[in-house]
Amino acid sequence: MGFKLEMEEKNRVTLQISVDEEKYERSIQSTLKKLGRQVNIPGFRKGKAPRHMVERHVGKDYILDEAAQPLIAPAYFATLSEAELDPIAPPEVDFVQVEEGQELIFTAKIQLPPDVELGAYLDLAIDQDIPDTTEEQVEEELKRRQESYARMVVLEQDIPAEDGDTVNIDFVGYKDGIAFTGGTGEDVNLVLGSGTFIPGFEEQLIGAATGESVQVNVTFPEEYHQEDLRDQPVVFEVTVNSIKRKELVPLDDEFAKDVSEFDTLEEYRQDIKKNLAEDLLKRLNQERRAEVIKIAVENAQVDIPLVMVESRYQMMVEDMKASLSQQGMTLGQYCQYFGMEPETFMNGFKSEAEKAVKSDLVLDAIAEAEDIAWPEDDFMEQMKKVAEARQCSVEEVVQRFRDHGELLGLKKSIRRESVVKFLISKNLPDLLDYEKSDDHEKSDSTEDSEQE
Repeated sequence: MGFKLEMEEKNRVTLQISVDEEKYERSIQSTLKKLGRQVNIPGFRKGKAPRHMVERHVGKDYILDEAAQPLIAPAYFATLSEAELDPIAPPEVDFVQVEEGQELIFTAKIQLPPDVELGAYLDLAIDQDIPDTTEEQVEEELKRRQESYARMVVLEQDIPAEDGDTVNIDFVGYKDGIAFTGGTGEDVNLVLGSGTFIPGFEEQLIGAATGESVQVNVTFPEEYHQEDLRDQPVVFEVTVNSIKRKELVPLDDEFAKDVSEFDTLEEYRQDIKKNLAEDLLKRLNQERRAEVIKIAVENAQVDIPLVMVESRYQMMVEDMKASLSQQGMTLGQYCQYFGMEPETFMNGFKSEAEKAVKSDLVLDAIAEAEDIAWPEDDFMEQMKKVAEARQCSVEEVVQRFRDHGELLGLKKSIRRESVVKFLISKNLPDLLDYEKSDDHEKSDSTEDSEQE
């Protein structure tokens, strides 16, 4: 097998690929046997007609074309790997030579990724300050944890409900004196002040006691999902079955002992402060990491071919459908649940697809401009994971990617993480130091667990 490469207009290449005569002849013989078993030729049982009769029946040109088909994809993908080409769309294939006793020769016209005009991506003006964790934040988190360990106590019948209480209710909704669909509920738990029900409903239950019936007058919001109830006044007849109130455990040393590994509340408080600081740092790191990429991408100029956006869009939609399917939901049901028009939702995907494509192109361009090496160790680590999942050797996995022309694209996707680390080192050195420290701690933790 061999190939010739001819550059045409910008980012377009024509490959002339040849398949050796012996391989083509074997495919011709295999095709003849297959056709002999499929066609009905008078006077012969299937598979027993001589070659010249099969040729006469289906035509020699048809046989030669059929024999060429299974050879195109392997030869094309092998050429992509050898030439290190990463086309953005399927090729346009034309036959040059399809003759018995000769090499099979065909051309594949492909479009390569567009050129990128990089803008500024080094020494970007990004806030690197890390705010201190305040005592107010620590107290707020401590109270949140106190709330989570609170006991729910059933109130006596004569004690009225307050904001924050959980009431168990039965209710029936009436519009113009007639009970409406979806307006009935029994044994429903509702936290007053949670905003779970329509505006004004929960507030009118404050002050009610167990066993009381309350008439609740509300108006449905204009954007309510049930069209016939939008902006309509209704009346709910509500019966309060029971009321539960949180009983907070005192914040003292005993509380710290019960909910943590610490003996005193002060030790527990300091641990909360440390964790809040770490969580803040992780969040800021994620935000600033994303900001570095965003600015570098926005500063670059590139004309993105529509085919790349469409391909990414289709991939994102299929991923979304697969994810929803696992939850027993269709895309249409998802849109209906959140009150969105499917067309509007899908347009959002197209916008995200374009951003994702541009981001990949810019990161690849930075990799080339900065001569960032292929991360072979990371690549082999990924191959090992795939090999373990598929229960085959790493060599087989690599060969499968190569045979499908996906090897270069996969390596590019892995190298992009190296590009991101490069951008962080040049724009957020403190963040890179933190990531290295975090990785080191994880490594030490893993080693300790293995020793145990």
